[in-house]
Amino acid sequence: MNGRLALGVNGGLTAFNGDVTYREFIPSIHTPNEIRLGGGIHLTGVLNPYLSLRYNWFHGRLRGVRVKTNNEFSAVFNDHSLQLLLNVNAVLFEHPEDAWITAFGIVGYGLNSFRSIRRNIPGGVVIESFGYNAAGKKSGSPTQELSIPVGISLRTRLDRFVKDYETFMASERIEIMLDFMVHFVNSDKMDSFTGTQGNDRFAYISLGAAFYFF
Repeated sequence: MNGRLALGVNGGLTAFNGDVTYREFIPSIHTPNEIRLGGGIHLTGVLNPYLSLRYNWFHGRLRGVRVKTNNEFSAVFNDHSLQLLLNVNAVLFEHPEDAWITAFGIVGYGLNSFRSIRRNIPGGVVIESFGYNAAGKKSGSPTQELSIPVGISLRTRLDRFVKDYETFMASERIEIMLDFMVHFVNSDKMDSFTGTQGNDRFAYISLGAAFYFF
């Protein structure tokens, strides 16, 4: 990686795991479709060849369907976290800069702010909600809970694929990344259902890019 400070963006898909889901582990992608969208920005500072520190914010939506009780939930959230990134290549290899793909392990600590509503299906009658009223309109403040994001990131520099010299100098500062994160939220309210599975969590897989300023 070239530089010590980077600003990046990402966008991808979210999948909820908790009490109100079609399956216990694997989200449904057909009927019903439990996959939703998310996107965000991040600012990364390289501390040394092994560690980086990243502030990450992203906004997203969640959905789940519980067939046996004929209800579904939807949620919208903002997630802020400070994350520590470990360069796995630097730990394992003598010349990590030679690798086309660099792997990072990620762990963080943050705050998740969300609104959630659970409705009966069919009919759409509100059963329970946090941050909405009985008519399904926003009401009061969002629920805020601590969250712990854990995941991996696979990255490559854009100049690996650029042959034209005129664009090489800029492209060597651009990184393309594929991230997979699981956010463990200290709450059982994200699906507006207090059940037996404990605190809620959701996955976020994203494609992004970052530019290193210096």
